[in-house]
Amino acid sequence: MTSVIISGAGGQLGKACIDRMTFQEDYSLFTFDHSQLDITDQDKIHRTLAALPQVKYWINCAAYTKVDDAEKDEKTATLYNALAPGYLARACWEAGVHLIYYSTDYVYDNHL
Repeated sequence: MTSVIISGAGGQLGKACIDRMTFQEDYSLFTFDHSQLDITDQDKIHRTLAALPQVKYWINCAAYTKVDDAEKDEKTATLYNALAPGYLARACWEAGVHLIYYSTDYVYDNHL
């Protein structure tokens, strides 16, 4: 059976994703909220992938979503919204796992 990881499971997007995935009987679903898996912890990401059987997909729903606070705390926002997705991408690539990542035009307004 194929395994799927959902990080950011405690947030609005994560909960919606879990609701959708629970209808899929062909998957083993592993969900983690921030207290269980901080996506900025590279070692924990690697240990999680190594510990779970047959992970094929990692759906990342974790992010720093406090838009107004992000302007005041750019360092934390950058860590969670730019660096941590890179950590996930690298670990998934190394493990042969497909990473699914969500973004928004609310923060990035698509003006080039």
